[in-house]
Order: sequence, then C-alpha cells, then structure tokens
Amino acid sequence: MAILFFRYVLAVVSPTIRHKHIGVIFSFNMSWHAHIDSIVSKASKNVKLFRALKFRLPRHVLEKIYKSLIRSLLEYADIVWHGCTIEESNLIERIQYYCSLVVSGAVKGSSYFLTCKELGWETLSQRRHIHRLLLFHNIVNGCTREYLISLLPHTITGTYIYNLRNSSTLRTVKFSTNRFGKSFIPYCITGWNNLNLEIRTLSYSKFRTYLFKSVRPVKPKHFSFGSRYSCILITRLRLGTCSLNHNLYTRGLVSNPACSCGCPNETIIHYLFYCPIYTYQRSVLLGKLSSILGLITNLDILSDNA
Repeated sequence: MAILFFRYVLAVVSPTIRHKHIGVIFSFNMSWHAHIDSIVSKASKNVKLFRALKFRLPRHVLEKIYKSLIRSLLEYADIVWHGCTIEESNLIERIQYYCSLVVSGAVKGSSYFLTCKELGWETLSQRRHIHRLLLFHNIVNGCTREYLISLLPHTITGTYIYNLRNSSTLRTVKFSTNRFGKSFIPYCITGWNNLNLEIRTLSYSKFRTYLFKSVRPVKPKHFSFGSRYSCILITRLRLGTCSLNHNLYTRGLVSNPACSCGCPNETIIHYLFYCPIYTYQRSVLLGKLSSILGLITNLDILSDNA
C-alpha cells in the first residue's frame, strides 16, 4: 500500500493514508472520495436548515443564501479535484438539486435539468470546467506564478519550423490512465485547444463572460414576481409537477388522469383554457391579460404558446 510523505524545510511529517492541506483532503491512492464526502457532509448540514426557509423567503433571497453558504462549500478548491469520478460528481450535484427544489419551490422528483433551467443555474460540473479554463487562461497569458507557467508545453509553432494552421495549439500531454488525463494540465490543454483562436485571445473578463454565457440558461426576471406561494404554484405548472391529475398520474400518484369535468386528461392546457369548472376564474384572468396584451378573442393563440 502506498503511503503519502510530505517533506517540509526541516521536518518530515509522519506517514499517513490521508492528509488535509489548506482545506483539501489528499488520500494515499490519489482518490478524492474522502474530500468529497467531507464537503458533502458539511453542505448537507446547511441544506437541512435551508429547507426550513422554503416557504418563508422570496426566490432571490434564497438564491443568495444558497450561493453564499452552500455552493461556496461545494466549490472550494474545485479546480484541484474536478477529476473526481462520475459517482462522486453526482453526490455533489445532488446537493444542488435539493437546493434547487427549495429555491424554486418544486417538488421532489422534478427534473434536475428543468429546475436548473428555471433558476438559470449551471450544473456544478460545468462550473468546475469553467473555473479550470479561467485559471488556465491566466497561466497561458503569464498572469500567475512562474512555477505554474513552467508547466505549459510548447505550442505547435515551437515544435515545427513550418507555418501551420494550428500553430497556436498547445501540444497535448500523453497519458496512460484516465485519472491522470483528468488532472489539471492534460484536462485544460484539451479544453483549451478545443476553443476557437478568437475565443482564446479574449481578455479575462470577456473570456469568463463567454464561457458562462455558453452554459448558463436564461433566467426571466418575471419568474420571481408576486408572492412566494403564487410563484411556487406557477413554477410547478411550468415544471409539470403540479397537482393536476395528468401530472399526478404521470408520476404514479393517482390511478386516473381524468378531470372532474369529464375530460379524459386533466392537463395544464385543459386546466388553464378549456375546463368548464373554472370558467369564471378564466374570464377574470383573460380580462386582466387583455388590459396588458390587448383584446384576446382566441384562446388557441395562448394555448399554442403555453
């Protein structure tokens, strides 16, 4: 069994199979399982307290609490341990999924992809990928310490005397194991070379904006308008996890998707535009919408866009 040795200036640390250095846990087998278990455990304690605020605070406040008290724990030194396994990455994503349910008001079982799209969030894996490329951008442009810059391989230009089309491309690092291929330098070289030359030559701020814009869903501001309770109800309508019989039937919670009016499927479109049980409520809604959108004479126009 391999054992880690850490040598300092005048002392040798006792052999250990696990060592915590500046908040990051290193294991003897170069696995990140112990470190990820640690940050997931810390974040889970905050999530339990966070859930109690689900119906008490507006969305934008809950989002700030999540990003400052929970996501910051999940992203500490993520540039170092982004080479974790898929199972370990899923453990971290699960924490964000639970928090997305709290912030959006969605119910358990909602799609993680749809809740992230609803909130305008990237996955944590996408954010770690961007964080690595941002640091690599600084390394390539000489904005870091010399010991990091010295790790860069030569470009194609520095290897061949010919004028090639990919002259600015960095030479890839050969590796024989997937674990080494996910480490910082080999991983970032591949990601860097896959970017267009005009993207690589952007300034840091524009490079950062481009990377996040390429993966961040657009978040409409009106999704947070109104009371917390009404926002949650409308969010569940958008996500397809509301209490209509069709949605409950799809999730296996009821045995019949029919509406009480006799329609065989109580879908969102049926509920909003056609169900005779809510004729009065619908007329009030359309009356208010008409003052904003103009006279509405055809419900099919709205239902086609719903």
